[in-house]
This record gives sequence, C-alpha cells and structure tokens, in this order.
Amino acid sequence: MRRRTGDLAGARLAQEAALAAFHRSGAEADLPAAHNNLGLVLLDADECRAAVEQFERSARLQPDPVTRARVHNNLALALEELGQLEVALDTRQRQLTVLASQQGTDLARINLLIGLANTLRNLQRYGEALETLDAVEQIAATRTHWRRDELSQQRASVFTELGAWRQVDEALAVLERDGATDRSSQLRVLMLGARLLLARNQSAAALVAAGEVLLDARPDRRFERRLRVLQARTLAPAAALALAQRELARAAVQANYAAMIPFWTLAAAAALQLGMVDEAQRHASAAAEAQRVVRPLDFSPFEVQFVHAQVEAAVDAGRGAALQAALARRLLDHAEHHVPLVHRTGFLRGVLLHRRILQAADAAPLRLG
Repeated sequence: MRRRTGDLAGARLAQEAALAAFHRSGAEADLPAAHNNLGLVLLDADECRAAVEQFERSARLQPDPVTRARVHNNLALALEELGQLEVALDTRQRQLTVLASQQGTDLARINLLIGLANTLRNLQRYGEALETLDAVEQIAATRTHWRRDELSQQRASVFTELGAWRQVDEALAVLERDGATDRSSQLRVLMLGARLLLARNQSAAALVAAGEVLLDARPDRRFERRLRVLQARTLAPAAALALAQRELARAAVQANYAAMIPFWTLAAAAALQLGMVDEAQRHASAAAEAQRVVRPLDFSPFEVQFVHAQVEAAVDAGRGAALQAALARRLLDHAEHHVPLVHRTGFLRGVLLHRRILQAADAAPLRLG
C-alpha cells in the first residue's frame, strides 16, 4: 500500500522487515513474493541494480512457472533501466518459450509480449516490434478484461518513432476513447503526447507541467527522469543545461550510465548553443562512449551520435563531416533492415532528427527501396 501511495522509504522498510521475518521464521514459501515486492520498491526508487538482485533471488525461489515468468518480466524492466536491452530481450524471450507449452498463460504472455515490444522499439527494431504487438492483439482478442491502453500506447510510441503520423493519431484516438486506467498509464499517455508535440515542433510545456502534477501525487524516479528529458527540450539552452547537469549528478549516484546518456546529450547540445564548445565536447564524448556499452530508454541512439558529430564539427570541421557522413550511412542501413518498407519514407523524411542527419551529410538522393 505504501508503495502505491508514493511512500517509497516506508515501503522499503516494510518489505525489508517482512523479508527478514520470513527468513527468521523459515517461511520459505513467502520468500519469492517478498524478494519480488522489495525489487519493485527498489525499481520505483531507481535503485535498479539492487532491484535486479531481488528479482533474480525471487525467480530462483519461485516454483510456479507462470509467477516466475512475471518476476522475470520485472527483472527485464530493471535490466532495461540499466541499458541492458539485449539481456532484457533474451530474458523475456526465454520465458515466452517456457510458457508456450502451458495452458492458462495468456495474461502472463501478454505482459511479456508488451514488454518485448517495448524492448524491440528501444532497440529500434521496428518491424519486429510491430509483429510482436500484432501477436498481443491475437491473444487479447479473446480477453474481455485486459487493459488495451498499454497496447495502444506501445503502438503510438512505435509509430511516433517511425514518423507514421496517421497511425499515431489512430492509436491516440483509441487511447482517448478507452481512457487511461491508472496513474502510471495517465503519465505514460501525457509523455507520449509531449513526445509527439516535440516531434511536430510544437510546445509540450503544458503536458510536461501536467506530468509533474501526477508525479507529485506518487513519486517514481523512472518516470521523473523521462519527464525531465522532455522538460529539457522545452527550455532555453541555459536552463536546459542546468537541468541536465542536475540530472547527471542524480544518476551518477547510482552509476547508471544508460540514464546519464540522454542528459549528457542534451547538455552537449545546450552547451554548444551557448558557445561552450569544450563543455559540449566533454558531455558529447561521455554519451558516445557510454553508448558503446549500454543503450538508453526512450532516447534515440541516432540523436546521441548526431549531437556528437555536431560538437566535433565545431572543433574540427573535417572530422565532424566524416562523422556526419558515417552516421547518415548507418541511418540508411538501419532503415533498410529494421523499418518496414511502408514506413521507410516517413522514418527518413518525416522524423525531424533523421531529416537533419541526412541533410547534414548532404545525403541525397535517399535510398528508400
């Protein structure tokens, strides 16, 4: 209950006390749930490495395969927050294989598949993400009490990143019709709307402010971090730089480099606009180096590379041009292999970031076929 009301400190103390009591009393049957519940509190508090440890313990102790699959889905969430997307992907795929031969696992499979689609989206494997969401639709068609808002949110997110604006509007219309089912869902919808406005070069300040109100009601560091990324995009360079620096300091406490990548990138872009080239280069280089090892959530790796190339161009025009040309080639290659043909033009021309990448490299005519 305390976790649901936002009292994370109280929830953590309560779960740690319960876990200790179960260990003292030898109540082994209660240990899997206790470890999982503590992991969820730690995840909300952004202590993702500690959460991973609790979920792994819970999964090892959990005898029921369906419940174990749910714990592994929580484990994948924590791994994603740490930028370990491929590991999260493998974790969910393994559990789907386990559940495939069992009856009565539809809801567990739906949760895993929605998570899998989110991981694939963050890996920018859009064709596979859409196929996974189609698989969810097939399973969910027989369920009358399943929350369809999560599926519509995922579809809208994928189509936003593809520049498929008509499909985005259709998914948002479904969300508006069905309504968000809880606070977390409401916050995801607000942030989705903010990303869409920013993608269309419109102000998202009002939606960001509304998101802050929801977060005040129940703190969740993971949601707050994503909201701060969006907020930084609505600010003037000096304010954006200050916000990014504050968030970098907070993420550094947990040494969560995946969480730091967006703020390093935004700080670099803001510093470059302010003429602070040395500081811009420091932030951009840190983001590019970290991205060799981990991947950020809800933040395009192409933006990291583009800002890095822009900063390097301010230092050495020749090196910057070479980086921009190489980035454009990677973008075109990625579109060819991971973007469905029907969406490829929108991905390359409809997404402002991608259009800027290609323009910077003077990459025309585009290879869309």
